[in-house]
Amino acid sequence: MTGDARARPRRVGHKGAAHIEVGNTLASFDAALAHGVDMIELDVLSEHRDGSGRLLVGHDYEDLAERAPLTFEQALEHLSGDRFQGLELDVDIKIPGYELRVLDALRERDLVPRTLISGMFPDGLGLIRRAEPALRLGWSVPRVRRDYTTDVLTAIPALAILTGYRATLPSRARSAISSGRFDAIMAPNPHPVGVAPFFKGTHFDQPGHVTGQIVLHGETIPIDCFSFRDRSWGPRPMGRPKKPRDRSVAAASQFGGVGYSFGAASDSEAWLVYSIPGVASDPVSCGFLLRSGTYAHILGG
Repeated sequence: MTGDARARPRRVGHKGAAHIEVGNTLASFDAALAHGVDMIELDVLSEHRDGSGRLLVGHDYEDLAERAPLTFEQALEHLSGDRFQGLELDVDIKIPGYELRVLDALRERDLVPRTLISGMFPDGLGLIRRAEPALRLGWSVPRVRRDYTTDVLTAIPALAILTGYRATLPSRARSAISSGRFDAIMAPNPHPVGVAPFFKGTHFDQPGHVTGQIVLHGETIPIDCFSFRDRSWGPRPMGRPKKPRDRSVAAASQFGGVGYSFGAASDSEAWLVYSIPGVASDPVSCGFLLRSGTYAHILGG
């Protein structure tokens, strides 16, 4: 990567370009290349859950069952072509048991120098570190698939575990990076739990460079701008009347709905806030500020 590219956040194509083509396919990788990403992320699973069988490109076993997936070898053959020479790869290992086979496949195509391997299992990443010390590793902090805070039987234990995990994660991450076990900590960035407007659901927003085109009433309009990607799980209260709620602000909205304000000047300068519509002002419940590539939470306003 050039010095300029290292000074700003990398544009990573998730599963290639999964919002344009089916993710983890050759078409998706081609679309990511066409839209100017710096890195392509792809998921690798073993054919069998014990780590044996072919290496296949897919996010999970349901994904593999729904289509005829690429083999990892087919994907690497495509991504090692001349058109992709300037791009980096993020190879995400989904379960333990086949880490060294992934490494061997990367070595065969001389892709180790421009690859980062990520995964949720530190022991498996440790195997790779010992076998290939120069290969970059990213530890993906797991994101649970169920909100355990909504069940009366699991809420208190879940909150206690989450509180402890939040308190210890920064020191664990610092130790892991300083000791050379990992080169990056790849944590999800959901909307804070218990904060308006998504008290129970999770939500994710990120700025980015949007290119492409839309067709409106037969007119093709080119798009080339900075905007936000909005990805949500759980209830979407925007625009619906609701009773006032007293949570993270003094008085919740009398009008219902959610204020969703954002701005993006570049891929390293952006902001977003959630607010609760009020009479004299709109209290801010949360948000974030991205300045010179540095990210920080907005806690209120």
